[in-house]
Amino acid sequence: MKKINAKTALELTTYYDAIDEGAIDLLNPQLTPAEYINKLIEKEYFADSILFLAHGLPKREAIWWACLCAKNITTKETKADDIASLSIAEKWVYEPDEKKRRMCGTLAEKGNYKTAQNWAAAAVFWSGGSITSEGDPALEPAPYLYAHAVSGSILNAVGMSETDDIDAQFQRFIQHGLNIADGGNG
Repeated sequence: MKKINAKTALELTTYYDAIDEGAIDLLNPQLTPAEYINKLIEKEYFADSILFLAHGLPKREAIWWACLCAKNITTKETKADDIASLSIAEKWVYEPDEKKRRMCGTLAEKGNYKTAQNWAAAAVFWSGGSITSEGDPALEPAPYLYAHAVSGSILNAVGMSETDDIDAQFQRFIQHGLNIADGGNG
């Protein structure tokens, strides 16, 4: 996985709590990120696979992954504000700047963090820069806060999917993330 810089899976798992205790039981200090993600997928710890990959990918790649999954479940019935959240988040991936980052924060908050699209926008806002209102003293987001929003976006996209085969949707979205981790575009 070219895009994941950690040498061991343990390096990444220190930044979050596993969703399923069984995912922790699979971890040993020598496992590479690729070995660990393969074990998680094999044992069907899909939510933990998403959380792990979200923390392993660089910020823009992780947010791109969230955008891809959110876009996958966006339909003609999707609310205009959710479409705007996704659109600005995608634009930020291609051209990160403060104006788009702040717009994403506004849209995520306006949507009350209820949709995959809102969470993708939140990931952008929490990717760096101050998270306080403009003019207030600066406050940086916690490290990897964006990764929590990325995983929230993808998990929400799975839940919002119009499919009866949730496991297949998990696997499909994880494959997007693995493709990005290998240097692809998802």
